[in-house]
Amino acid sequence: MKKAIDDVTSGNMGFLLASKTYGVPKTTLERRVKNRNKTATGVVKKFGGIKCVFSEEQEEELLQYVLKMEEIFSHSRF
Repeated sequence: MKKAIDDVTSGNMGFLLASKTYGVPKTTLERRVKNRNKTATGVVKKFGGIKCVFSEEQEEELLQYVLKMEEIFSHSRF
């Protein structure tokens, strides 16, 4: 996809030729080049309508907390 976008934006190829050359759908390529895709910008695609709630730092902190709690509770007796 990246090469197809680069060739179209640089003027080396048109949408149809780039689509056939790189095996990507022409309409998808057009949306990406014209930034009309709601879930993708350039070559980066976001899956579904789900957006991140936590930052990467928060996710890491939560992961460490969960792992710590798992360790504590796996050693305790009920």
